[in-house]
Amino acid sequence: MKKLIAISRLKYRYLRSLDTKSWDEFADTMIPEATATYSEYLQFESREAFLAFLRYTLGPHVITEHRCDHPEVDVDGDTASGTWYLADTVIIPE
Repeated sequence: MKKLIAISRLKYRYLRSLDTKSWDEFADTMIPEATATYSEYLQFESREAFLAFLRYTLGPHVITEHRCDHPEVDVDGDTASGTWYLADTVIIPE
């Protein structure tokens, strides 16, 4: 149960730091070797490339609100996988 709580807290910190654009804290939610894939055309081979993309596309002119709930997390020793329900709002005032 402690691991499930720690995983959920990490996920929520990831979302909060993304929405508040606390980029150093956001980076700390991922291991240095992290990669990201959103689609066949949007893939990042490093944490730094992913962060650079987000800083550019979600700059100060963009307001975001990410909310996750209904976590389904499976923990097996030191490995875990999970799925959350995500509600994502993006506002571009311009």
